[in-house]
Amino acid sequence: MPTMFLCMLAIRKGIHMSNRNASEGHLFRVRGFVAICVACIVLLPTLCQAHRKSPRKLRKKSESTNTHIPATSTIGEDGRIVDKLDYPFVNNRKVIGTWKSVDFANEMDQFEVGKKRWPRELYLKELVFLPGGKTAKPWWTWTKGLVFHSGDKTASKYTIRRIDGERYMFFEWKSGDYVIRHRKPSYYVLKKVSSGTESSQPGDGKFARKLPAKIEKLNIDKANLARVIKVFRKPTKYVWGDKTFAKDNLPSQYILVYPNGFRVYMRDDRVVELRHEKDSSYVYRGRLQIGSTLKEAFKVTGRPDKTVKGKKNMFADGVLYKNIDVRKGHCYYARSDQDIRLWFLDNKITAIYMTRSDY
Repeated sequence: MPTMFLCMLAIRKGIHMSNRNASEGHLFRVRGFVAICVACIVLLPTLCQAHRKSPRKLRKKSESTNTHIPATSTIGEDGRIVDKLDYPFVNNRKVIGTWKSVDFANEMDQFEVGKKRWPRELYLKELVFLPGGKTAKPWWTWTKGLVFHSGDKTASKYTIRRIDGERYMFFEWKSGDYVIRHRKPSYYVLKKVSSGTESSQPGDGKFARKLPAKIEKLNIDKANLARVIKVFRKPTKYVWGDKTFAKDNLPSQYILVYPNGFRVYMRDDRVVELRHEKDSSYVYRGRLQIGSTLKEAFKVTGRPDKTVKGKKNMFADGVLYKNIDVRKGHCYYARSDQDIRLWFLDNKITAIYMTRSDY
């Protein structure tokens, strides 16, 4: 800074000398021109160095080192990563079957058999790969080495390794950290437990058959926990988020987990919702079930008062939120006059929530 200040004074003096009255002689103008040239020579390296060290340049360099954008991917107008999805199907017999999650790691080499690093409950329980590029989840499909998520527009790599005589899969988990914040994905570690393709999630044919009649018996506006257990039986577990609770130590709100994708959401010892998710075979009003389309839903509930496309879900009543957060086919539709909330993926129902009347 002192050097720059002195140079600026020299330039100012040079200009002053150059503009002196011509009667004072040609010498002053020459000296003024020389002063300006010397000052510029001294000042130029300082300006260049300051430009190289500008915070903006440093910030851009820092950001570029922390991002992870595959060469085959693009960035949408909303800033989200969109992976290439149009790969041809290549069969892989080794992947077909049921894989159960055993850990979650930042790098594949961090995994050790028998030593779980992830301290909390694993969100992804399992992956079931079916023949022909399908999975047990309608939004996931696969080809050799890749799993595609049609809603999030992601292509996650999977790597199979044989460790201690068992097959383990390292599956890229492309959550919001990857899609929105452009971070390198971490890995779910899954162990192959069967070459069969039946989901290992709790299933109970008898429970599923009797569920509609049991729901009819329950007064959702008046039922408490004791009544829920009396009608549906004891749940397989009590959860909230990634935590599991004992019956005698329940928080103010929690979910009772039952077989076949049936859940009961409780708050302050009152039923909030009866939820039918993924593996549910329940048919709402004899017409709607998991996998039903938007058009089929409208035939039962009626058309929405308004449709909002490509925006954030604000959960307004009577409004169809379509392509939520620019995720094509990801929709939400609630009708308080019918005590129902519907979730969609690929424009097909993935969850049916039956609410209390004052929801």
